[in-house]
Amino acid sequence: MKKLLLFLFIFLDFSVFGFDMQAYVSQHRDQNLQVFLANFPYNQYLETVAFTDFPRIQEDRYIVWKSLRDANGKQDGDIFLYHLADEFLKQYPVTLAQLDKKISIGEAYLSTSKKLSNPSQPSLDNNYYFKLNTNEAYQIVGYYILSKVAEVIEQNHRKSKFNPTDSINVTYLKRLKKNKVLVSFEESSSKKIIANIKQGKFNYVIDRFQQSIKSFVCGLGIFVWGIVAVLLGIIFVNIPTFFKKISVLAAIILVILKFTTDCNPSPVSSEARPNFKQIWSKSFYPTGYKSEHLVEIFNLKDKSSNHSIGHSIWMRAPRIKVQYFASSAVNQFRSFKNQHRVVLATTGGYTTNFGGSKKPDGFTLENGKLINAVLLHDRHGLAVFSGNSVQAINLKANKIKLPNGDILDTPFESLAAYSQLLKWCKDHNATVFQTHLLASNDSILINPSKSSNAQRERRLLALFEDKKGNKVHAIFNITASYDLASITQEIFNIIAKREFKVLGIMNLDTGSYDILNVFNERGNLWPAVRGPVDISAATNLIVYYK
Repeated sequence: MKKLLLFLFIFLDFSVFGFDMQAYVSQHRDQNLQVFLANFPYNQYLETVAFTDFPRIQEDRYIVWKSLRDANGKQDGDIFLYHLADEFLKQYPVTLAQLDKKISIGEAYLSTSKKLSNPSQPSLDNNYYFKLNTNEAYQIVGYYILSKVAEVIEQNHRKSKFNPTDSINVTYLKRLKKNKVLVSFEESSSKKIIANIKQGKFNYVIDRFQQSIKSFVCGLGIFVWGIVAVLLGIIFVNIPTFFKKISVLAAIILVILKFTTDCNPSPVSSEARPNFKQIWSKSFYPTGYKSEHLVEIFNLKDKSSNHSIGHSIWMRAPRIKVQYFASSAVNQFRSFKNQHRVVLATTGGYTTNFGGSKKPDGFTLENGKLINAVLLHDRHGLAVFSGNSVQAINLKANKIKLPNGDILDTPFESLAAYSQLLKWCKDHNATVFQTHLLASNDSILINPSKSSNAQRERRLLALFEDKKGNKVHAIFNITASYDLASITQEIFNIIAKREFKVLGIMNLDTGSYDILNVFNERGNLWPAVRGPVDISAATNLIVYYK
């Protein structure tokens, strides 16, 4: 009878009068923090506590921090907040119909005027905890919620269900931008073509036209080709002479295209004998040891066609250092070049045209300062610049090892893991950008059967090391058109042939920001290796220097 009365008391206390965190924690003091959070009744809690009732949530967060410890004996009230937000988004997911409400909630969490009060009569330690950690944890939740809003907008934009020029949607995008949450809108093919015409990249335009024709021709199966032939025959019989000639000409062109287009290119060999050949071209910065140099430039040739397809620039780390400028790239570069011997500068992360201004696409920080909070789920690579070097992080790995040795959970899994990454970047003044990771830990990650077969010029950053741990960074600048999976395999093979271990291969932006400058020892541009876009158009830059 006593147990029944206790159960009824607890049920009524949680469901009618509001959730009593102190009572619940008292009943589960024997649990460590992880077990407590895994079994906490988030549904019941959110039925009686508004997700924006900050004073109440803050008080309950304090109770968790004060009363429970994890398996290592550590106190943590932030983790309760992160778990609560994850559960809130599961129960009330972001939808197009809920954009305004979810943005408002995110804005509320980012606001510094939540009027949070400390618990009654706090000790000095407790007061220290509240003052230093209160706003940061709530702001991380705010960024995460708004990132989810951006993700939903991007997904619906690709399905043509979100019009970014609609007046209401423009307001939503401005509110997101104000809070450093930038939606990624892929530039249309027509805009890309116009941008490349303005830059004088006519080869790009011709190549895209050829690829479109090839995609059309290869997309027609034998059955469809039969139907096309019959229709052409009917047209030939039933229309005037002039149009008959046009029809015959079109038929001939289609037949020629059909039988001259290679719709089934040979797969790339997986052996460590590349079809691409590197031919030495130039060396800079001799080390004084035999004929060794810190920078070596190679011509790249496709052995199957015997055509030159670009260059690779190999640089020995750590004597050749690297930095990344994620904002005000042109001004930063000019100032930096006046003080350092720059070896190479190239575009790194992708750029999105956000409301008429060029902004970083994907998760980006510069010296610990957040620039774009959106962690894009289709890009698994994070370039982390720290200590004048760069490391490729696989965001899909179960555990992420950062440059200083810290181990984090993958940030795609939960808000708690996202908060770990964001806080680490801020605490270590890290500079990072998000991109496609093509290879990592001596393994190719891109799947040819699932990746796009689009033929494009490519630029990749490869990081690798020899058996003694000596590291080399290489920029592979491919000016001919290849699909990304094939080019990754070729670069991987080139590195493997020299018995290096591949640490990471990351895709770099080209397109409208096809910037690549290489400088000799006197600081002059090396004209043989140069991107078609002037560096004055840079929105971001990877800069290698001596």
